[in-house]
Amino acid sequence: MNRTNDAFAFQKHAAQHISHELKTPIAVLVSELERAKNIPDEKTKNEVIENQINKAKSLADVITVLLEISKNESGNEISLETIRLDELIFNGIEELSITNPEFRFEISFKPDNIHENQLELKANTLLINQAFLNVMRNCIFYSLNPQAKIIFDGTAANQISISFINEGNPIAPEEEKYLFDHFYKGSNNPRLTGFGLGLVLTKKIVELHHGSITYSNPSGNKIQFDISFPLS
Repeated sequence: MNRTNDAFAFQKHAAQHISHELKTPIAVLVSELERAKNIPDEKTKNEVIENQINKAKSLADVITVLLEISKNESGNEISLETIRLDELIFNGIEELSITNPEFRFEISFKPDNIHENQLELKANTLLINQAFLNVMRNCIFYSLNPQAKIIFDGTAANQISISFINEGNPIAPEEEKYLFDHFYKGSNNPRLTGFGLGLVLTKKIVELHHGSITYSNPSGNKIQFDISFPLS
């Protein structure tokens, strides 16, 4: 009964996610494409169109993620394959560097000679990739300087943990319990726009893979998200 209630609740929010999160960017996309029709310079026109194509692909990924999660909540299994978590992270960094070229992610492994089997996970590539991108974007948006650390920790038996660490204004203690709620945005960066979807979707994706995600403020301005997955 609890699972059924959770499924209905998520599907209700999924419809709200799509309408709220996609309405504005789709309107902007249409507006930019209409503007492109009147650009006389062919090179500039092509650049604008190419930029909007990339934005459209990004929106398509968000919709696909929501549909995949909703499909699972309806009782259908999501497709799984063996993926390398470190490769997904490196690909995500490369993708984010296009729009944030000044930001740097420092990657490290514990232990240094971690076995490659500890970096492999039976998972849905699209969903896990989106989860990682959401957390890395969080590092970028909430960082006081253009850098963050990502640590792969394979020291625990039958588990891989990935820590995303940056320096930023921590969330107020009274707000932490709402961090993974629908449409919640912390007050530590009020300038950001959006509807608070990233972390709630990330948590759902991680839990679909029997993992966990936690937030902590270990010291001072250090912000840390830890994602852990069991290894079969």
